[in-house]
Formats: sequence, structure tokens, C-alpha cells
Amino acid sequence: MTVVAQHHPEPFVPAALERAGVPYEIRRTGSARVAERNLREVAGRAGGAVPGRPVPAAVA
Repeated sequence: MTVVAQHHPEPFVPAALERAGVPYEIRRTGSARVAERNLREVAGRAGGAVPGRPVPAAVA
């Protein structure tokens, strides 16, 4: 079975997170170094990265 979720015109993931009440933040950069720094900053605000526990992130 294939399930195709259509969500237009909003981007699917941000819209789904909003509907689920999950806080999120979108940052864009063309630099891997800046992206890593941003991810570490966000992980630090959430209590730090925990080994074996994913830190939600989207790379665009």
C-alpha cells in the first residue's frame, strides 16, 4: 500500500509539526560549519545532545 499525503501550498513537515503542537525553528545556511554551530546551539538549549537520542533537524 502506498500512502500519499498531499499538503499544499504549505510545506508538509512544518505544517504537521504545527498541527501536532511541536515547537520548531527553521534556519537556513549554505555553510556546513554554520549549520553544525546552529544545531549544537539548539541542542544546548534543549538540554544538550544525548547519545542515542536524535536531535530533530532538517537540512535544506
